[in-house]
Amino acid sequence: MSLSSEASGHDEADQPSPQVASPIDIEVLQTASSLEILLLGLYRKVLSAPYVQNGVPLFGTFAAQTLAQHDAHRQAVQALCASLGGRVQIAPDPKYKDAVDQAKLTDSKGIIGLLSMFEGVIASTYQADLSLVSDPRARSLVASIMGVESQHLAVLQMLQVLVGQGSGRLFEDPLAADLGKFPPEAVRAALAQTFPVPTNASPPPEGASK
Repeated sequence: MSLSSEASGHDEADQPSPQVASPIDIEVLQTASSLEILLLGLYRKVLSAPYVQNGVPLFGTFAAQTLAQHDAHRQAVQALCASLGGRVQIAPDPKYKDAVDQAKLTDSKGIIGLLSMFEGVIASTYQADLSLVSDPRARSLVASIMGVESQHLAVLQMLQVLVGQGSGRLFEDPLAADLGKFPPEAVRAALAQTFPVPTNASPPPEGASK
């Protein structure tokens, strides 16, 4: 027993030990951070394109709202990684970095297709990660973010269909005029929650066989 233990009246064995995170939990959070950083770079690139800035407000609002949510997700996974004793990942995913850096965003079809592909990657990653993590906080965070990424993907898949129905120029004629009638607030309402809280979840006993 140490002097400090004697002074406190407790054995060292009685003291709570720091939580040791599973290596896979740390890797999951680091990779999540790298993908969020990747998406942040892509959305910033998209939003800087003149034909997006001057195009349909509905899409610009979606891209800006989605970028903000990706940034919030990045901050959350990085903070949890640090609290679990892991090294925070601040670089984009190396597998896809060159694809984003070299992307030529020349038309609506290409932009929406690229965004849809990477939103699919990150949504699938969170879905797979849910069965891998063991820390309760990591599991809760992964589940919460997964739902939001799936919303992003759903919107983009809808836009892909619209592009296919028209000329492939979603931000110009002929579909732009119709999309321009949709208020940007519709996008904000659809993506209102960055970290959804299960306030109305049914408890396990509710529908269990009696």
